[in-house]
Amino acid sequence: MAKDLGKNFSLLWAAQAVSLVGSEISAVAIPLFAIGMLGFDAVELGTLLALQGIPPVLFGVFAGVWVDRVSQRRLLLASDVLRAVLVAFIPLLYWADSLSTAALFLCTFLIASVTVFSDIAYWSFIPRIVPDQQLLAGNSRLSMSQSIATTGGPGMAGAIASFIGPTMALVVDAISYLVSFVLTKGVSVKKADEPPVTHEPVLEALLSGLRFVFGNRKILLLASGAAIWHLVYFSLLTMLFIYLTRDLTSPAYVVGIVLSCGGLGSLVGAIVISRVKVSIGRLFMLAATLIGAQLPLVLIPVPYSEMWISQVAVAIALLLSGVSAAAHSILHITLRQEETPRDLLGRMTSVVRLISWGAMPLGSLLGGMLLNYYSAVAAFQLNSLIGAGLTVIWLACLIPSLKRREMFERSGEHSE
Repeated sequence: MAKDLGKNFSLLWAAQAVSLVGSEISAVAIPLFAIGMLGFDAVELGTLLALQGIPPVLFGVFAGVWVDRVSQRRLLLASDVLRAVLVAFIPLLYWADSLSTAALFLCTFLIASVTVFSDIAYWSFIPRIVPDQQLLAGNSRLSMSQSIATTGGPGMAGAIASFIGPTMALVVDAISYLVSFVLTKGVSVKKADEPPVTHEPVLEALLSGLRFVFGNRKILLLASGAAIWHLVYFSLLTMLFIYLTRDLTSPAYVVGIVLSCGGLGSLVGAIVISRVKVSIGRLFMLAATLIGAQLPLVLIPVPYSEMWISQVAVAIALLLSGVSAAAHSILHITLRQEETPRDLLGRMTSVVRLISWGAMPLGSLLGGMLLNYYSAVAAFQLNSLIGAGLTVIWLACLIPSLKRREMFERSGEHSE
């Protein structure tokens, strides 16, 4: 339970869980709508998904400077309201028979832009209400709620899209942001825990964040590992939507169930990582989980005689991959939070996301291009090869750190 972490954490945890369920529903409903109703091909779908990853690159670093200067609680509240309005705008346009490709692209971009500020504020806010020695426990619980949302959201989206329509899935998402607003409103923060008032010039504040991250080898390794996974996963996700709906002719509810398996694996990974002992070595685990997240993906798309076997193979691959991916993400977040001074958390998070989330739109575009020019089997295999090659390079940079046990030594002190 979250009781030992306090009321503020419990409220914020609940707010995150509610909004995440809605967001996961939209994450499936929007692509299914684009494919089924607007007739998107692989390149168009890749562009749509890429638009969700462009705002972190455009606004991320500046968002981090701003987050370090304002009340993060108020920023979270404003973000919930803005996203509720923007998400609700999509079904309103649809009902008015005015939802064009350009309008869907614009709404997707604006929602992702607001989310940039919200996410940076959220992860910068957590250390202000959770003690350092409980960060791993807190991050594990937050990851569990994200995993539960990833597990239930796609299935709910598939069911809603199949029986009611994708527009209602977006209505549910809009409502979830309003519920999140109410819950976050109940979080109280002491004056001492608010970001300090600063008159540091914006450019200097921006440069200090960049200097901190690019001058810190530990955080650069964390960011680059996350970037590799995001590139591989978002390329895979783009191809999966096309592969499941067109190659395997799967109905929407089946697509939702299959994608939910990744969330179920993430839930298992979040539970496991919170119980792992220090003796295993968190730096070693960081490497092992990145490799473990990619290995199961070779099951996709092995040609099987029956369509349902192919669907089950995708589900199993996502399940196994999700276990390691969640563990890697929790370690990544906790280690970087422990390594960073409180007054630099927003800027550190934004610069790290510039690196790691910047790979998301590249992955989406990569997946669209691979599936557009190659067969499904060749496209998935090439994606796995690209991920393997980048991981080998990352491991070559990490090996010296594995030999020097002092790296992340401070982080190990907080892992119990």
